[in-house]
Amino acid sequence: LGFTSLQASPILAIIGGISIVGRIVLGRISDNLGRKQVAMACALFIAVAMLLLIEASSLWMLYTFAIIFGIFYGGITTIIGAFIVETFDLSRIGAILGIIEVGWAAGAALGPVLAGYVFDISGNYIFAFTAGFIAMLIVLILIYLIKPTRSYNH
Repeated sequence: LGFTSLQASPILAIIGGISIVGRIVLGRISDNLGRKQVAMACALFIAVAMLLLIEASSLWMLYTFAIIFGIFYGGITTIIGAFIVETFDLSRIGAILGIIEVGWAAGAALGPVLAGYVFDISGNYIFAFTAGFIAMLIVLILIYLIKPTRSYNH
């Protein structure tokens, strides 16, 4: 978008720093409201952040994206482990969390490479960011469809 590295580099720092706030605050909120509800809200707000990223044309929009994405990314990564424990048989929790972690790691490794490839082909990131938006909507739907196996008082 024509910004210097100095102008754009704080975006990653904001995402990382504000994700700490999201982990703590949304983790606590999920203790009271329920993991499923807060995880769904996180997925929805990450999808909204991706739409903002698609439309970003100014530095303030990128910083706004970083704040929204960071808070709710931090929240969902914290909540998902507890949600899995509440949802599935504990005798399989290691395998389930292992599969989830491999999926997160694969996405973190392949996502930027694929986004760069899409940019090289199309000249912009719109398709890559749209794929991220769609992926988060799929996550939202999948979380909604999961029925916890145990009852917890929230």
